Amino acid sequence: MKVAITDANIFIDIIELSLVEFLFQIGLEIHSTIGIIEELTEVQQEIIRYYITDGQLKIHFQTEENLLEIEKESFDQGFSDADCFLLLLSKENGMLLLSGERKMRLFCDDNNLEVRGIIWLFDEFLRLNLINNETAIQKMEALILINQWLPLKICRNRISVWKETL
Repeated sequence: MKVAITDANIFIDIIELSLVEFLFQIGLEIHSTIGIIEELTEVQQEIIRYYITDGQLKIHFQTEENLLEIEKESFDQGFSDADCFLLLLSKENGMLLLSGERKMRLFCDDNNLEVRGIIWLFDEFLRLNLINNETAIQKMEALILINQWLPLKICRNRISVWKETL
C-alpha cells in the first residue's frame, strides 16, 4: 500500500467539505505529524483524533535527530518547522505528499518528490465511486468559496467536465 503524508490544508479542506472519511478509503496509508495536527482548530483536531485512535492515521513526532537532518537539508527559510518535517519525511521515506500549498508543491517538483492536492483527491473520490459527479460539483463549488488559494481555472474546468457527464 502506498504511503501518503498529509499537510494541514488538505485536512482543513476535506473537513470543511465533510469529505474526511473518504481520505481513508482511497487505498493509501495516511500519515501526518503532530505539528500539522496542532495547526488545526480544536474542532478539526477532534474530528482527526477519531482516525488517529482508530489507527487509520499515523502520527509522527519530531525528534532532535530530525531537527539535525532538517538543518542539513537547509530547507527554504519560508517553510514552517511543520512543513520542513513533512518534506523530510516525504523525502526520506518516499511518501506521497498531500498538500495544496504552492511553495510545498514547487519544492516537491524541484526535488522529484511526488505531490498531490485537493483536486487530485476529488478525482480519486470519483474514480473510486466514493462520491458522484453531482456531489463533486457541489463540494468543489463550496471549496472555491472557502479556499482562496485554489487554481480556479482548473477547478472550473473540472466542474464543467463533471456537469457534462450528469
